[in-house]
Amino acid sequence: MRFPNKNYANRGMDLEQILTMANQVYMKKGMAAVFKVPTPTKVLYKNCNGYRVPIKAFYDSKSWLDYVGVVDGKAVTFDAKETKSKTSFPLSNIKPHQVYAMKCWNQCGGVSFMVIHFKTQDEYYLTPSESIIHSFEESLKGGRKSIPHKQFKTDAIRIQSGHGVYLDWWTAYKTYRGV
Repeated sequence: MRFPNKNYANRGMDLEQILTMANQVYMKKGMAAVFKVPTPTKVLYKNCNGYRVPIKAFYDSKSWLDYVGVVDGKAVTFDAKETKSKTSFPLSNIKPHQVYAMKCWNQCGGVSFMVIHFKTQDEYYLTPSESIIHSFEESLKGGRKSIPHKQFKTDAIRIQSGHGVYLDWWTAYKTYRGV
């Protein structure tokens, strides 16, 4: 199942649609309750003949991670990222506030991770936040600015189809958690 991207601004939107569909199936089956976090936006209006007419919309603040919910009584949050690179995942795709969010979530006893899609290989990985945070912080100290594709094969869990969904992140999550 492939969904064509419309433009650069919507990179990752297709992955988010696939994950949202999986989350709906998990919810119906009672496996997880995970929801898409809406991006905070602000709309400016103009009064035109007594009517409020929207004239401009923009992102109001930095968004949290893409998804938040509960799996097996544990609070989870994760983000969806994509890359066209065959060799690595650029850390520039991750924003500092997202790393901060994962750190805070983990410190409070939750579980955070990223679902990363290598588009060229059509491979999906559940990548533990610890690996993301470590790589991100090392890049700030002058280290690599990307995570090599081969590192995902050892430090992340490959996501396959299953449980009636195209992208069964739930099974990869269970493997990650050792359940």
